[in-house]
Amino acid sequence: SLGIANNTIVLYSADHGDMCGSHRMIDKHYVLYDDIVKVPLIARWPGVIGSGAVCNNFVCHSLDIPPTILDIAGIIGKEFFQGTSLMPLLKKEKVGEWRKFAVSTYNGQQFGLYTQRMIRTEEWKYIWNTVDIDELYNLKNDPYELNNLIHDSRYSELLIKLRHMLYDELIKDMDDLIVGNQWLKTQLIGGKKI
Repeated sequence: SLGIANNTIVLYSADHGDMCGSHRMIDKHYVLYDDIVKVPLIARWPGVIGSGAVCNNFVCHSLDIPPTILDIAGIIGKEFFQGTSLMPLLKKEKVGEWRKFAVSTYNGQQFGLYTQRMIRTEEWKYIWNTVDIDELYNLKNDPYELNNLIHDSRYSELLIKLRHMLYDELIKDMDDLIVGNQWLKTQLIGGKKI
């Protein structure tokens, strides 16, 4: 009714999913299944984004949306932003190197000091549980994350790679759980629990 629909960009998302009975759970805490961490991001930008366009790249909403909004407004983003403007994805431009994985964290806000860190590639998900059994899922063969492969020796080399990738990203992001903590570094990189 205001006549501004064709000059308005809309970004719609959610902060988390919900188990809704999956894995016999309700609510949104203490797990990093895709039911919780894979959330929608819907964008409407008349004249730029075509109707029904789909993008399957990894994006991190809380990190990527602020630099995207600044980019759309023509404002140069701050160097301390950890995210990346989604402008090339929105405009369907060729993007060079885009992230090949997503990282998510849980810090035990409602259920004590239970912390988790997760790295998810297109095919694999590794969840580091600092005080419990770690998790490894093949998302192509097991999209509902029902078969934990963490103790399957066939994936030992992959597990080492994912643990190092996760560690490097946590250090880059200055994650307080891992930065300067040699004991947790050894636990993550080496998979050595007490």
